[in-house]
Amino acid sequence: MAAPGLAAPEQVSQLLQLLQASLSADAATRQQAEAALEGAGSSPGYAAALTAVLLAAGGEVPPGLRQLAATVLKKLVREHWTPESPQYKGPAVGPEEKEAVREQLPTGLGDESSLVRTAVAMAVAAIARWDCPQQWPTLIPGLVQAIAAKKNANLVSGSVRCLAMFVDEQGDEQIMAIAPALLPELLAILRSDAYGAPLQRKALSILHTILEVLQELSSGSTLAQVKALLASILPGWLAEFGRLLGRPLDPHDTASWGVAMECLKCLMLMVTGFSKLAAPHIGPALTAAWQASASRATSSGTQPAAAAGGHPCMLLGPCGDHMYSTSLPLYCELVVASEEGAEGGVDSEGDAVDFSALISQLVELVLALVGNQRYQAMLRASLHQLAHLTLGYMQMTEAQVGRWGDDPNQYVADEEDDFSTVRAAGEMLLDELFEAFDGEVVAPLAAAVQARLQEAAANKAAGREDWWRLREAALFAVGTVSDALIELSAVGGGALALDVGGLMGSVLAEDLVPTAPPFLIGRALWVTARLAPAIPPQHRAAYMQAAVAGLAPGSPPAVQIGACRALARLCQTCKREELAAVAQPMFAGLCRMLASSSDEILHLVLETLTAALKAAPEAAAQWEPHISEPALNAWVANVADPLLSVDARELLEALAAIPACLPSLQVAVWGCVEESEGEWEEAEGSEEEEAEDAEQEPRAPAMGSVRSAVRRFAAAFEDDGGFNAEDAALSNVDPKEAARRAADPVSALDIAATVREVFQRVAAAQPQLMQAGSEQLTPVQMAALQQIFGQAAAGQ
Repeated sequence: MAAPGLAAPEQVSQLLQLLQASLSADAATRQQAEAALEGAGSSPGYAAALTAVLLAAGGEVPPGLRQLAATVLKKLVREHWTPESPQYKGPAVGPEEKEAVREQLPTGLGDESSLVRTAVAMAVAAIARWDCPQQWPTLIPGLVQAIAAKKNANLVSGSVRCLAMFVDEQGDEQIMAIAPALLPELLAILRSDAYGAPLQRKALSILHTILEVLQELSSGSTLAQVKALLASILPGWLAEFGRLLGRPLDPHDTASWGVAMECLKCLMLMVTGFSKLAAPHIGPALTAAWQASASRATSSGTQPAAAAGGHPCMLLGPCGDHMYSTSLPLYCELVVASEEGAEGGVDSEGDAVDFSALISQLVELVLALVGNQRYQAMLRASLHQLAHLTLGYMQMTEAQVGRWGDDPNQYVADEEDDFSTVRAAGEMLLDELFEAFDGEVVAPLAAAVQARLQEAAANKAAGREDWWRLREAALFAVGTVSDALIELSAVGGGALALDVGGLMGSVLAEDLVPTAPPFLIGRALWVTARLAPAIPPQHRAAYMQAAVAGLAPGSPPAVQIGACRALARLCQTCKREELAAVAQPMFAGLCRMLASSSDEILHLVLETLTAALKAAPEAAAQWEPHISEPALNAWVANVADPLLSVDARELLEALAAIPACLPSLQVAVWGCVEESEGEWEEAEGSEEEEAEDAEQEPRAPAMGSVRSAVRRFAAAFEDDGGFNAEDAALSNVDPKEAARRAADPVSALDIAATVREVFQRVAAAQPQLMQAGSEQLTPVQMAALQQIFGQAAAGQ
């Protein structure tokens, strides 16, 4: 008979048979075994038996079955360990059996098999989530002691892995209690390459968790304790960061990317959370983080515009042989030129390694330094190099070219909402540079733009197909900070180190031509939109013509998207006579896009058409039939979309504001009402049905959108915009009902009465327009209108 809490030998033997059968190629055998394992979860001794299989060392049990036992044990912990678990099924494992499992399980952290060590660590972490430290007070001290003793390299490895899995779920007091003893041991692991990069990454992730806790505790009664702890650990850790980040990144050693990533994350916390305490010791680490690029940048022909000699600040030491610049050539090789990007897969610990993510973290660290006044003086002398390198990191990657070429809607979405890529991080960094240094950064940016444009020209002359990427990145950089450039130009009376006029002339001559790559043309049109207020009046017509040309049938989506962006802004600055020359092809192109676009591009087209209607109302009348129906359809189809529905409504309101468009617009709205009439009648029901409907999904978009459309249309003729006594009289509504509608017009809305009200208001306010519109109705439409009004034929 087994001791209390332990599994009987026959129970372990039976479990092994079930585990083996669950891997059978025969479906019936496999399903029967899985059902038996599921049912065994409530049996006493089952957790102990799983633990015994998991810990069966010496080759008695194949490693695959041991890992499977760990997986089943984690499932048991979720379902039978504690009622606090969201997946708890019950009954719970008995207290004696739990105690036996907690006592035995950590011994497996020293197993010879790395896979088994990881499986044991995951099982321990699953239990620690619920039991540590209250029911398992010895776990963390035991792990720390195993790490400190360093008698067994496998046990050190397993203990670090295990601690990294659950330390972030421990309380502040527990973290503060273990940090003084644990952090020196983790630093020792970091200093010894014998442990390998994956384990060093785990050690750094534990440090990051502890730093997060210390940041939360760095005030009030715990401030002095936190300061004392940081004062003792920061010098050693920061010196080691300098060593690790100072090593050139190896494209073949992807595991080292993970170590560098964790170092940068920890540095970020030190810069943002412990800036004052870290300042005396952080210089070498920041020097390494910044300079991970200059020597390789020089060897690859991308020497920054700044002098290649020394840097006066500690952040940029004279060696120029570390991370922010040496990583750029590697980034171009692994990410920019790669169709898949630099997704390095996973390391031996199963953690993701991704070169793009590493560089994003690096740029974010530089972004944090720029935003921290304590380090701005150190950066000021290096603005030229910083601007030059940042433009290099902002290049469009081959993977982005493929993805955006296949899905233009994604291109539009990423341009607006991307915050996770290296390109987006560079964009944010430029914004932060202008925020921190204001006009000081204009000259460095101008030099960087000029250098990158020259480099692109040289690549083009050399026959490189990707020559346009640096040019596109330079234009992207200028457009990103266009508002600041325009504002600084206005304050300085037009004098600016960056020659915006010369740049725009170059754009018109070199980029807005049919032979340029599509994404470069699209970027040139985008920068035209961003710098539209700064375009000299005598040159606006040329840019308008170039933008309208981008709408031509067969233009690549990137060009059409850029054309819409440019026209939306240029329509706000051009004079009507300038628009007259391009109005017809502009409306023709926009109407084609309106009829065929969806999602993000539709949003862009609706905005651009609204701007065009407001800027050129005289030319809009003949295009109204091509605009109103697709716009109404867009409203109907996207009534639940908070952006598209508003865009479509604003476009219809812009049409309604043009008197020449009203008759045709009325017909389009009435036609839409006619199509929805049957739907409205079907929607009417008893009070019980209506109450039931109120608890369900909203009704069909067509009904809601058309109802809103006719009310918005009627509102275009109102002076006061409210439901007043005159409205009540026109609609034969008593004062009580009028007050109810005024208080809650949406829920009180009666569809048939609303339609009557709309047309009665229009007829009362604009009888001539109503008559003109009625004359254009078909007999079927007229019959529908008569039914809505509930009156006799129009001639009576």
